[in-house]
Amino acid sequence: MRIGRWIATVVVLLCAGVAAVYFTVESRTLPSPPDAIATRDITCEAPNVLGAITTDPVREIPGIPPAPEAGAVPEDFTPVRVVTCSESAEVEGNDPLSRRVDETVRDGDLSEIMAALSQPSRPKSPFSWSDCNFSLGRQPVVWLVDAQGNGIRPAIPSDRSCGMPSAAPLAAIYDLPVVDHSTYTVQAY
Repeated sequence: MRIGRWIATVVVLLCAGVAAVYFTVESRTLPSPPDAIATRDITCEAPNVLGAITTDPVREIPGIPPAPEAGAVPEDFTPVRVVTCSESAEVEGNDPLSRRVDETVRDGDLSEIMAALSQPSRPKSPFSWSDCNFSLGRQPVVWLVDAQGNGIRPAIPSDRSCGMPSAAPLAAIYDLPVVDHSTYTVQAY
């Protein structure tokens, strides 16, 4: 009789310990990044933006400084439109060293985007059953622009399943209507 109680006590304590570890690990969030720095130089041609979106190294464009790093959206920043920078799927002629960069401007109700960006980043869960060995294309660089023409690069929160950037902010961005689109040609090395 005592052995049965002892085994039941051990099983209950073991289950409680596993549950405590699971909920502690699953509720973890990463620290918020510092606030993003606003700039008036909103461009897809900044060297660090090109490096983030192109699959091959490209030459820097003279006179264009690096863009501020992505960060948390400051509380006093109210965006009215979104600019995304991405490598174009279109090919420029027969030049193997040419790359095309798309700059797309969208506007509308940004509340869904702001809600998705305000979510905390979560590290990959050790309990995830997701296959995280898939290859993702390069994520676009996102700029939020306010009514005065100041722009910031918001940090995209990471999700729990694989620790990759959350799809929610980009899905909300792609739901907005396109109001302008430009394509630039850059040279690879």
